[in-house]
Amino acid sequence: MKNWALLIFVSALAACSSTSSTIVLSPNIPVAHHKISTFSPISVQVIDQRSVDYIVNIDGSDPKNRTLSSSESLKQLLQHSLVNGFEGANVALSHQAPVSLTFYLDKLLVNVKQNTFDYNATTSLVLRVKGNSPHQTFTKDYKVSGSMNGAFKLEHSDIEKELNNLIDKLTTDIINDDQLQDFLSKQ
Repeated sequence: MKNWALLIFVSALAACSSTSSTIVLSPNIPVAHHKISTFSPISVQVIDQRSVDYIVNIDGSDPKNRTLSSSESLKQLLQHSLVNGFEGANVALSHQAPVSLTFYLDKLLVNVKQNTFDYNATTSLVLRVKGNSPHQTFTKDYKVSGSMNGAFKLEHSDIEKELNNLIDKLTTDIINDDQLQDFLSKQ
């Protein structure tokens, strides 16, 4: 009898814990529309400056499940994406390069208003870049936003798809930005 009670308790506990509190992000590598001409390598660094550690805030849900975080470091995810994008644009990378691009993740947040029969979600992503070289500096903000509406409950897979699409768009815009390419080609 004790074994059955223990088995039921463990099963109930496992069922309660099966609701994921993380979002799995896997954006694509940004596509460079043309090669960037640089004479020296660059370094790329991402710094996460967000004031909160979650990426989804759900209003109208169970207080225990109001926020969702990324399953991996956003800093590392964005760093990987940008490094691969610059490499795809034929830019040499080195940690010791005299030209550096530091990207500051200022915001990545999905605000969800969950009602009984529908939801409304708005997403905002802001990356700020500061470029330094021996000759000049470069700063620019890159922003992208999106929204989703639907019936019933917003699924994690829909949030993941929206975030991946927005990250793809933003990193592709950065790699293909004429002003940034101009800064890099003058080094």
